[in-house]
Amino acid sequence: DDESCEIRDGVLGCINQNPCKALGCRPRERCNLEDGQAKCVPSLVASCWAWGDPHYHTFDGLDFDFQGTCSYTMAKFCGNDPTLVPFKVEGKNHIRGGVKSVSYISLANIEVYGQLISIHWREVGKVRVNGVLTLLPAVLQDNKVQLYQSGMTAVLETDFGLRVTYDWNWHLVLDLPSSYSEQTCGLCGNFNLQP
Repeated sequence: DDESCEIRDGVLGCINQNPCKALGCRPRERCNLEDGQAKCVPSLVASCWAWGDPHYHTFDGLDFDFQGTCSYTMAKFCGNDPTLVPFKVEGKNHIRGGVKSVSYISLANIEVYGQLISIHWREVGKVRVNGVLTLLPAVLQDNKVQLYQSGMTAVLETDFGLRVTYDWNWHLVLDLPSSYSEQTCGLCGNFNLQP
């Protein structure tokens, strides 16, 4: 039993010893106690990526190849949980060299908090924020979105755990916490942990 009860002045009073029980976390979240406060935290972070010409790996571990040359939704929030922050990540493929059947990631577009951040092929050290070429590092939306360079990779991190990296060449990676499990759609899958 998670409650301790006692009678004081003829009145029965009970204290819930487990604040996590009442919190009701989402699937694939767990409750953490921080300074006596119950808080839901993701139980895992999954990665999805596109690399090469191009190969894809979903949040759920499925690998596939797809040679289209348009812009494609990698992942976006497709759920109805109003407490989750909506986002969308697109990858645009283009043909390099003379082989028309081979395409590579050439652009990553990330929409979050009303901002459009674009990371273009070969624009090393820079991103475009709502169309404006911006040198890294940069901070948006009162520190909710951080943009920086790590080695030869552009990194976007949000306060809710979305992390997008693109090497300005051919490797795009999305990391997403399991709070978004079964709340996504796109080439990265629906994040239900079933390939």
